[in-house]
Amino acid sequence: KSDVYSFGVVLSELISSKEAVDITRHRHDINLANMAISKIQNDAVHELVDLSLGFARDPAVKRMMMSVAELAFRCLQQEREVRPSMDEVVEVLRGIQKEGIPDSPDVVEMDVSGGDDVGLLTHGVPPPLSPVTEKDTSTSSTNTTASSF
Repeated sequence: KSDVYSFGVVLSELISSKEAVDITRHRHDINLANMAISKIQNDAVHELVDLSLGFARDPAVKRMMMSVAELAFRCLQQEREVRPSMDEVVEVLRGIQKEGIPDSPDVVEMDVSGGDDVGLLTHGVPPPLSPVTEKDTSTSSTNTTASSF
């Protein structure tokens, strides 16, 4: 549940584009978690979010950011028993994603060696190819050092 609280801070950072701690802010707002809880409780989410992300211009973005703010608020509760589980957080975020982008490509989840989760777009545009030519590839592999990893 402490991870859920920390994730609430991350969600707040994402929608506000503010750092978790900033001593240049007003003393009540130095801690972003406290600022987020206050703004959300006082129905002043517009004062928390980064307006350059489209909050005021795009109703779909506004709905998604409001939903993320609500989720952050739940994650940031002082009493750990009141916070959602991480499974519930993931479920809510997937719901927000589906509502916000109805024509988004399907994501296929795969389990790869090492336990990392990887998502692949099934109908998306593939990433651009590297501009490295075959000639460059043959010489660059011999010049690779351990420090570049």
